[in-house]
Formats: sequence, structure tokens, C-alpha cells
Amino acid sequence: MNHTGSVFGGKQNHCVARTVHAAHATAVSFPASASWCSLCLSAMVTLQKTIRNRIGDLVGVRDTVSTLERASNLPAEMVFDINVVLDELLSNIIHYGYSDDALHEIRITLSANDTMVEIGIEDDGKAFDPLATPEPDLSLPLAERPIGGLGLHFVRRLMDDVQYKRENNHNYMFLKKNFKSKGRR
Repeated sequence: MNHTGSVFGGKQNHCVARTVHAAHATAVSFPASASWCSLCLSAMVTLQKTIRNRIGDLVGVRDTVSTLERASNLPAEMVFDINVVLDELLSNIIHYGYSDDALHEIRITLSANDTMVEIGIEDDGKAFDPLATPEPDLSLPLAERPIGGLGLHFVRRLMDDVQYKRENNHNYMFLKKNFKSKGRR
């Protein structure tokens, strides 16, 4: 959360926030200049998780998503989408974000209420704006397509809003997905 009490830059009085900490979770402070503001109509559940830049740590992220699912009563298709997006983005950070073998922290914040999910990812890897990568040419036959880019295509398609910024030698990804809750029509 930032100094206003919001994960993505909104005002605390717009949302009754309930923070649930998953195992090994740590606080994440996203920059106050983050451009997201969420008007929450119901209680927002926020989970924060810090992993190392090791592929085995992704299991803990999936566990955190499961905790969010239970705490927020998320639809199964939303949980699947969140896991696909996080696997893609975090795998890219782990595999391509660092030029050394040292341990680095990657901070993930997941927030949800009964109509939307917000995801924040912060890392200190090499500057990389995934939104600057061109969309893959899906009209080409599979054998003629260049390798790479399809995972980021899925991220763009699965989320309603994807933003990136580089600040103080850190990459920040902000993602949002709206949905209809299980109880609403």
C-alpha cells in the first residue's frame, strides 16, 4: 500500500480494505505516482507476496492466488486467468530480467473484490516494457512465426488494463480485470 492506504493510488475512504497476509508475505509499497484508482463497492481483499528470482518460487504465488480465491470468492475462470498472467510475467522476469545469478526480490500484490482483480508486480531487473513489444502476427502459419511474444499477447487479452512504468531502477506492472461475481447476473 502507498501512503494513502491504497494499493494503486486511490483514496482509503473510497474502500474498506481488509488485508490478508499469505504465508511469507511482506508489505509492498508501490509508488504514489501510480495512476490507478479503484472505487470499491465492496470490501477489497489484498494479499502481498515476495518471491525470489527462482522458478520454484512460482508455486508460492499460485498458493497466494488460491488464498485470494477463497477470501474473495473469485470465479474459477478468473483464477485461471490470474495464474496464466502471473506465470507468464513472473517467468519472463525470472528468466530474462537479471544478468547475474544473485537472489533478487520480486514483489506481487493481488487485490480483489466482487467485481474486479488488480495485480501489481515490482522487480529490480533490467528495464523491460512488455507493452512496447509488438503484437504477434497470428495470421502467419505456426512454422513461420518468430519465437516469443505469444505469452505477452495472452496477458494483454486476459486483462482489461495493463500498465508499465520504470521508476528508481524498478519495473512496475499494473494489471486489472473486471468480472461479474458468482452471485450477480
